Amino acid sequence: MELPKDLKVGKVFRQGPQTVTKYSLGYEEHRTGPRMDWYDIAPYNAAIWPAIFTRQLMSGHLGTCCDNYPSCIIQFVEEGSFYFRNQIRSYIVHAGETMLVLPGDSFVRHDDHGKHSCHLQLCIFGGMCKILTESFNLYARDRLFVFPDDATRERHRSLLCQCGELIQAKQLAQAGENSTLGYAILAELASLNVGQKTQVQPDIVSHAIRAMTSSFTDLTVEGLAKHLGISLSSLNRVFQQNFGTSPKNYWMKLRLDTAMQMLRSGQYRIKEIAAQTGFQNQMYFATVFRKATGRTPREFQREAAQGKG
Repeated sequence: MELPKDLKVGKVFRQGPQTVTKYSLGYEEHRTGPRMDWYDIAPYNAAIWPAIFTRQLMSGHLGTCCDNYPSCIIQFVEEGSFYFRNQIRSYIVHAGETMLVLPGDSFVRHDDHGKHSCHLQLCIFGGMCKILTESFNLYARDRLFVFPDDATRERHRSLLCQCGELIQAKQLAQAGENSTLGYAILAELASLNVGQKTQVQPDIVSHAIRAMTSSFTDLTVEGLAKHLGISLSSLNRVFQQNFGTSPKNYWMKLRLDTAMQMLRSGQYRIKEIAAQTGFQNQMYFATVFRKATGRTPREFQREAAQGKG
């Protein structure tokens, strides 16, 4: 994706070999509003992690574009409008509407012919972000969300602001609440897109994900069901309905995805990664990892360092 020809490229930010974000000249100077971020947990031990919240006031001819964005962006317009184009189509996003960016999306965003706009922006990271959005079938749906009534729109805005408050506070005791709010926001958008409520009890799923992400070592699926106060068969049914897989498989995928992110970082020894992601020993971790990815952890780490992983 490229900026319009009448916008000169200023800052260029590379988040990896395949992810490049470009900002128009003067973008940072003319975009006002507080930005809060909370990075010290994500992405290694949070499945869903709202990490950046911004209230942006934009005036003047400004824009940004990105190829292969790595996480989710939720942009709710409070005032004015802006132009948005992704790999599917173009939009004018008006006040009271939300635009969604999903992991892997490419996009261009700029002002609507110089019009003023004010919007809330929440960036959600985490090891299970892409898997969750896929399970909600969000990739197959339109990225623009028009709310059916004032109450639904205000609830959405309130959830975004609640995340903003938690991100600003950065209290570890509220980490679970922050992660749960991120799940709730994505689940609500998914239900709005199909015009009905989610099929499962969101509180059960949220609490299950929170318990899974808080401990890779001290809990079993049976113990998780007991912790949630439901039967093992009910827990299996909830995950099948919501994710199309069992809680055991979901948990394993979460552990492996977390391990892959830790390997990509280059900051951990393989023995440490195995221990932190709940594997009995390094050999068992290597066996499971190779079966899932076709590569050993060391091969994956080496390819990631070369920009291939």
